[in-house]
Amino acid sequence: ETRAEIVDRIVADWANARRDLLQKSADGEHPGRLRGDELLVLAHTNDDVRKLNEALRQVMIGEGALAGAREFQTARGLREFAAGDRIIFLENARFVEPRARRLGPQYVKNGMLGTVVSTGDRRGDTLLSVRLDSGRDVVISQDSYRNVDHGYAATIHKSQGSTVDRTFVLATGMMDQHLTYVAMTRHRDRADLYAAKEDFEAKPEWGRKPRVDHAAGVTGELVKEGMAKFRPNDEDADESPYADIRTDDGTVHRLWGVSLPKALKDAGVAEGDTITLRKDGVERVKVQVPIVDEQTGEKRFEERQVGRNVWSASQLETAAARRERIERESHRPQLFKQLVERLSRSGAKTTTLDFEDEAGYQAQARDFARRRGLYHLSLVAAGMEAEVLRRWAGIAEKREQVAKLWERASVALGFAIERERRVAYNEERTETLSTGIPSDGKYLVPPTTTFSRSVAEDARLAQLSSQRWKEREAILHPVLAKIYRDPDGALSALNALASDAAIEPRKLAEDLGLAPDRLGRLRGSELVVDGRAARDERTAATVALSELLPLARAHATEFRRNAERFGIREQQRRAHMALSVPALSKTAMARLVEIEAVRERGGDDAYRTAFAFAVEDRLLVQEVKAVNEALTARFGWSAFTAKADVIAERNIAERMPEDLAPERREKLTRLFAVIRR
Repeated sequence: ETRAEIVDRIVADWANARRDLLQKSADGEHPGRLRGDELLVLAHTNDDVRKLNEALRQVMIGEGALAGAREFQTARGLREFAAGDRIIFLENARFVEPRARRLGPQYVKNGMLGTVVSTGDRRGDTLLSVRLDSGRDVVISQDSYRNVDHGYAATIHKSQGSTVDRTFVLATGMMDQHLTYVAMTRHRDRADLYAAKEDFEAKPEWGRKPRVDHAAGVTGELVKEGMAKFRPNDEDADESPYADIRTDDGTVHRLWGVSLPKALKDAGVAEGDTITLRKDGVERVKVQVPIVDEQTGEKRFEERQVGRNVWSASQLETAAARRERIERESHRPQLFKQLVERLSRSGAKTTTLDFEDEAGYQAQARDFARRRGLYHLSLVAAGMEAEVLRRWAGIAEKREQVAKLWERASVALGFAIERERRVAYNEERTETLSTGIPSDGKYLVPPTTTFSRSVAEDARLAQLSSQRWKEREAILHPVLAKIYRDPDGALSALNALASDAAIEPRKLAEDLGLAPDRLGRLRGSELVVDGRAARDERTAATVALSELLPLARAHATEFRRNAERFGIREQQRRAHMALSVPALSKTAMARLVEIEAVRERGGDDAYRTAFAFAVEDRLLVQEVKAVNEALTARFGWSAFTAKADVIAERNIAERMPEDLAPERREKLTRLFAVIRR
């Protein structure tokens, strides 16, 4: 199959998989609707990704899955996006969208995937609203962020960090083991690998046999061993031992060497076995060489010193095991072997210097120098160079020792001053990190395994306090103010009803239409005695009720739509809270206080010097490392650091113990910041 045929097959399989998912979703909460992170096609090159995206989007258009298409000027050129399109972000960025300032600063990362929800604003201008696969919403325009493209297919490099239910991987000849690993680990349930025969066909060698590296070893089936003349036409030559090795590509290599029979015998191999023969070096031996006098024709023997290859052999599998393996592998696809060889190769750069430490390269270099009389000269030069380097290293080492001793003296003096200050002026010393933090306990932050509320209730409260919920409340509040005397109380009552899983959104709207006073006292009055102004106010409230009912239904629907996501988030929060942060010993706490005091007086340079001095205490390093790893496990990698973002701050607030006093919370935050610094 050609590359084009494979692409067509991927598109067909992707379309069938999408239809199956839509069919399964018919019985779900949102029939005929997908999350977006179910399917992803992966390829190596941008050109393949572009072709796949175009073909997959045509499938979506043909099935009527896209609506409201608009042109969008991206960094890669003009693209058309519609509601339902998959989209990928191609650059890390933090920006503010002028037409969605209510969202505040937005941020996206390279490789993020999402689904386009809408493509225009109220004025009809192009404005993309995107629901990321993580559940967060992003709004972009051509003025705020342009580094996007269609996201049905993505390069393997861009997909790092993404996870979907099923992937379709287009394998090509330029991939290596690193790209293959990334591509085959992006799925939760299933990965399909596609390869075109033309991409993995063996390249012709123009009639030449492939060269082999005897020093690296020749691996294959031992076809035959025996004795033969190296030069068949030389009548005076003696027979020499040889071994024929058939490699996986079918080529038979004949290796010569007097030491071959002994090497094969020592390894216990027989014909048909899979073995590796390796040249371990060259030994110098004296042999009798026949010499024929050109004038008299007299033959005589002359002793000469020649180089002889030294071979070693190792058995990889017996002939029987080889036959069984071939039988097992006979059912595999024709390209399986080429795929394994190509996709498992290393992608590291391969210049001469990469092999300077390998035995084969060094042996060839020595042979090259010896044949040209450079060997002894190179030994002398190497000896002189080694002596110069040794003396220079000694001078540099002394210099580093002096500098290090001076740094230690400076830091030690700072530590001594800090200790003296704390002892001599104990009654006036400032509050330290360790004040109020018991160092003899078992935990700095204990594990939390019992909670006062259920998972569902905590998930409900988390959603009611989320930023998106607050935005919906901001839309509802002016409408409630037209209807109710206490709009704040009405909003609280509406939130309680909308977040009640037992009340359907449609039923909620119907009940409010019949009994609007469920949310509180209405404005105005229907009584004649209260006057015309009160009656007019009640009429206006009744009219505004028709505006409230669809908003209330949408409010409850939004809660149900996000209930599962917040439930998962709450379960994750509780799983993180079950992890503890171990306590520090008094010695470790005192040392951290000293280091922090040095930083406050001398700045970051003094802090780095003090920390470099302190890390020589292995026990201190182990304690701090244990606490640091525990903080990462419980609060996340960026918590308590300068890189902490909104999500990290939220994790800190949510995953601290609920019964923690504010003063102790502040102390722990300061201590953790010192540890993470």
